[in-house]
Amino acid sequence: MRTFKLLQVDTFTDKLFGGNPAAVVFNAESLSDNEMKQITREMNLSETAFILPSKAGNFRLRYFTPGGNEIKFCGHATVGTLHAIACENEFGITKAGVYPLKVETNAGLMDMIIDYKKENDISIEFDSTGIDLINDKYEHSVIAEKLGINAEIIDKNIPVMRDRTNNYVYLKIKSLNDLENINYDVKSAYDFASIDGTVIFCLMVNETFDKNNQIHSRCFAPLVGVNEDPATGSAQGALATYALLNKLIPDDLKVIGAEQGHFIGRPSQINIKITKENGKYKAAVLAKAISVFKTELKLK
Repeated sequence: MRTFKLLQVDTFTDKLFGGNPAAVVFNAESLSDNEMKQITREMNLSETAFILPSKAGNFRLRYFTPGGNEIKFCGHATVGTLHAIACENEFGITKAGVYPLKVETNAGLMDMIIDYKKENDISIEFDSTGIDLINDKYEHSVIAEKLGINAEIIDKNIPVMRDRTNNYVYLKIKSLNDLENINYDVKSAYDFASIDGTVIFCLMVNETFDKNNQIHSRCFAPLVGVNEDPATGSAQGALATYALLNKLIPDDLKVIGAEQGHFIGRPSQINIKITKENGKYKAAVLAKAISVFKTELKLK
C-alpha cells in the first residue's frame, strides 16, 4: 500500500473558502500519469499539483486539470504547493525565515520564495513565466462572436493581444458592470480555442471593487475544462504588462493589485511586481493562502 500526503489549500486569499482552491500531493514519484489524472478528477478542482524529485531544482511540479490535461504551469497550484510545503515543514523549512527555492516545471526552472512566519502566516513569491505579448490575429468582433458575447461591451480602442508563452488571449471590456454580466458560450469558445490551442481568454477592466487595486479580470479556460477560474496566477504577469502597454494603469506603480473571482463567489487578491530589463517586462507574483484540510491518500 502506497500512502501520499494530500492537502487542499485556498490560494490568493487569507480567508477560508475564498480565492482559488488547489490540491497538493506530496512524494508523487511513484504515481503514474493515469493515477495523477484520476486523483485530479477525484479532487475536482481546477488544478492539482504533484511534488516530485528534481535534479535541477529543489523539487519538480506537475499540474493536471480534471479533464485529464497536463499543463505547463499553474500559478494558484504553485502558491498552494509552496504554502503546503511551509505548513508541513518540508524542504528544510523548519523555522521562521525567508526561503528561496528553485522549482522545476514544464515551463522551465523557476525562482520562488517562501516567507514563513508561522502556519497560515506565509507569503509566497514566484517569477512569472516569460512575457511575450503580440497583437492577436483575431479582431474584436471575431472574439465576441466566438465567445458568444456582445461586441459592444469590448473596448475596441485597446487591441486584443496574445501571450505566446502560455497561449493566453487578453482583451479589454468597457466597464466592470459589463464584465460582470458576461455569460459566454462555453461550447463555441471551446471550439474556437481548439483552433490555436488557446488556453485562456482573459477579459479585464481597469475598474475595481477595492480602490487599492488597478485591475479586475475574468479568465475562461474551456479548452482545459475550466469554465471560469477564480484566480489565475499564470496570467498575471502578461495581464499587468497588457495594462501597462496600453496605458490602462500608471507606469510608475511598484506593485500592481489585481482582483478576480468576485462574480463566482470566490474573491481573490493577486499582487504583481513588474520590472523592465533590456526593454522587456518581467513580473513576480505575490500571494497569500490558507490551508483547508490535510489527509492521507492510500493506493495499492
